Amino acid sequence: MANSSEGEARVRALLEMKAVFGEDLARNETVVATLTRFWLQLRKQGARATVAQVVNSL
Repeated sequence: MANSSEGEARVRALLEMKAVFGEDLARNETVVATLTRFWLQLRKQGARATVAQVVNSL
């Protein structure tokens, strides 16, 4: 994971921790795309803005 780049590669590297996430999540393209979008948003806007946007979209 330390050698993975930002974005989708980082998300996929995290999801490869099967002891934590199991085996299904890394193969689910919808999950990967959603987590990648949120990861990039966290990096760009920070936690407060990202959480506020998610809460407001519910």
